[in-house]
Amino acid sequence: MSQQSKRHRTGLRPSSRPSSRSSPLSRQPTVAPPRLPPAQDLAIHVLGNGTRQSDEFLKGVISHVQRHRLNWHLTHAIPQILEQLLLSAEPSLGGLRRPVAVIGFLTDPQLLRVLRSVRLPVVTCSMGTPDLPGLARVLPDDQGIGQMAARFLLAQGFRHFALWGRPLPGRTARFDAFRRTLAAAGTATTCRSFIPAADRKLDEDFLSFTGISPGPLAVFCHQDHDAAFVREFCFNLGLGVPGQVAILGVDDDPGICLRSEPFLSSVALPWNSLGRRAAEILHARLSGAEVASLTQLPPLRVVARASTGRVPSPDRLVEKIRRLIDQHPGRQWTLAAMAATVGNSPRTVQRRLHAAGMDLRRQLLNRRIDAAEELLAANHHTIDQVRERCGFNSRQAFYQAFKARHGCGPADWRSRSVG
Repeated sequence: MSQQSKRHRTGLRPSSRPSSRSSPLSRQPTVAPPRLPPAQDLAIHVLGNGTRQSDEFLKGVISHVQRHRLNWHLTHAIPQILEQLLLSAEPSLGGLRRPVAVIGFLTDPQLLRVLRSVRLPVVTCSMGTPDLPGLARVLPDDQGIGQMAARFLLAQGFRHFALWGRPLPGRTARFDAFRRTLAAAGTATTCRSFIPAADRKLDEDFLSFTGISPGPLAVFCHQDHDAAFVREFCFNLGLGVPGQVAILGVDDDPGICLRSEPFLSSVALPWNSLGRRAAEILHARLSGAEVASLTQLPPLRVVARASTGRVPSPDRLVEKIRRLIDQHPGRQWTLAAMAATVGNSPRTVQRRLHAAGMDLRRQLLNRRIDAAEELLAANHHTIDQVRERCGFNSRQAFYQAFKARHGCGPADWRSRSVG
């Protein structure tokens, strides 16, 4: 085995051509299939970045390869060595075979130029990779991430928000969707963006913004490393987390989230499913099919930890209603049923909820969908079982609720999220 690489050999039996069916999120311009000579053992180079996300992505790739018993020879690639190999006239270099395709985290701009020049089939999951001819991208859905983050923080009782971080060029959908979801909630909120490198009065501006609302500030960060920075930033300013500032990141990287004090909440992304989908797309390309140039998968869930402690309502009746909905989303909570449970008249309950800016039906529906997402992601129950446990009386109502939030039904959402 070469010191420059690790290899994973899969079964050598070729498989039948995979389905090229794509989800609604994948309807993008197509990438034409490459012209490849027949091969008994296809050398596929996998680009990683040494993170847990990269490991999960590779597991997804291997899962697809083993499931279909593909004749792929997977090799962990080092960008500089791969570049030398592609530019060499030799079929191998230092024991490494010239690949017929590349899959994984493509972040090196020089390697990207080389891959374009040799016209090698490439499927990447790197968010910063530009949309280029012949390149297939499989990415987390930024719009879904922003929507999920906003719904979670609103449900926790926050009404004062900040966005933290500098998105990559052309990658503003995450923050844009967060703002739109706040606006659509029908609740009075404030929201401001902070870009550390561009704000010379960052300390003063942040402290000033935290003071304009009687409640705590919820900061949605573009990535987990931004969230860790905000935690240290708040510590240096003497701001308590989560008492004065709540923090939510993206990627659920345990190396970051579980090394912070308090632990950081984060939006988990489906890296294993992204690996499987990327392998499926590359499989289709190598089989001669055209594939979408962009495929997006929705986020999995918000992993709630101590950095986003819930904001208690000053109205004890409202707080009791929120707890009942959280604990029992599957119950048929009409206004009359809720009033009877909390020992007040329906009119009183309606008036107190309205004063707190809370709509009973909307709160219940959002909590039911959240609970359904958790059960669907666990993949231990049928669609009907999930529907019944979460209080949806009909398949149509369940489908319409998911369609309104995700643009697809629960079965398609599970397929894209779990595989």
